[in-house]
Amino acid sequence: MDSAGNVSTATTARVGTTTASGAVKIVRGPYLSNVTSSTAVVSWWTNIATDGTVAIAGQSVTDPAGSVQHHAVPVSGLAPGTTNSYTVSSGGVPAGGSLRTAASAGQSFSFAAIGDFGAQSTGESQNATNIGASATQFIQTLGDNVYPSAGLPDPNSSSTYSDFDARFFKQFGPVVKSQAYFPANGNKEYYGNGEFWSAFPMPGTNHSWYSYNWGNAHILVLDSEQPYGVGTDQYNFAQNDLTAHQGDTWRIVAIQRPAYSSTSANSSSSAVQQILVPLFQAKHVNLVLSGNSHNYERTFPLTNGVQATGGITYVVSGAGGNGFNRFGSFTQTYTAFRESSYYEFAKVTVTPTALTVNAVRADTNTVFDSTTITKSSTDT
Repeated sequence: MDSAGNVSTATTARVGTTTASGAVKIVRGPYLSNVTSSTAVVSWWTNIATDGTVAIAGQSVTDPAGSVQHHAVPVSGLAPGTTNSYTVSSGGVPAGGSLRTAASAGQSFSFAAIGDFGAQSTGESQNATNIGASATQFIQTLGDNVYPSAGLPDPNSSSTYSDFDARFFKQFGPVVKSQAYFPANGNKEYYGNGEFWSAFPMPGTNHSWYSYNWGNAHILVLDSEQPYGVGTDQYNFAQNDLTAHQGDTWRIVAIQRPAYSSTSANSSSSAVQQILVPLFQAKHVNLVLSGNSHNYERTFPLTNGVQATGGITYVVSGAGGNGFNRFGSFTQTYTAFRESSYYEFAKVTVTPTALTVNAVRADTNTVFDSTTITKSSTDT
């Protein structure tokens, strides 16, 4: 009965069988993280503590942690740009997927960018299904990956499941067993007492900022919830990282809070504009992907917030599945396209000569906005 006195129809009775004592079940995963051209981490969870192994590329890798519930097994010795079938096993119970290593320079590929999505909504489920069928090689999130508490409490797997299971693995489990998962932090990731970072190990050392290469793209992931002013550890990392990768064809940045968002007069991050945008411009970043605003928006190529040939394109892909921040009468001249009435993800295709961003509508799996960025004579 709800607050208005409406009574729902009774659920049909069902009969179930509980798991026998000591029986092993894989209750979460497998899923892929920290994927490079030759290494990866394969993770899965069992209902009780067990040993675990990963069979891949002619090798069998034993979980170095021994008998545990959360298995996170590093694998190595893989060939770049290849797809490798794998099987995890615990207590004789198998599960599997396919692991695509990072593309080599010169190989074209696509990836999915999605933010603000883990809400257990129809839109999230549609996005997950579409990403799974989109031929993308990995998922780069844009923060606020699981609502409302980033998974706290995590399950004991014998009596309790968490937001991760209901709001992420139910929808994205079939996808992340074959596509690498690279998360960016939003504020929600800080609500779970570290549970998110335990479940989803990030590259790097601090569960906050990191970078990686895939094909001709260098991707820098920043954390807008941590200090990034000039001289901070994060700023220095970003500056040094971008400086070291000026020879790469493309430089892409993922950060949750957007430099440019016309949702309202306050939806753009003034700090990102003032501190990071000058750095992005100086280091020839080509594309910046953000979330936080629950809608989709793409700017013209911008320099100092003004449309300019050879400028940076900024994309907000924050309509991943947790409601909408509707656009109203407030507008900005930097906006090339915006949409706030349906869920979406951004499919980014990278070739040696172009970056193409397609915004894909969740309920129809159709492209509703597209832009292509080509190399300019000012790029290095």
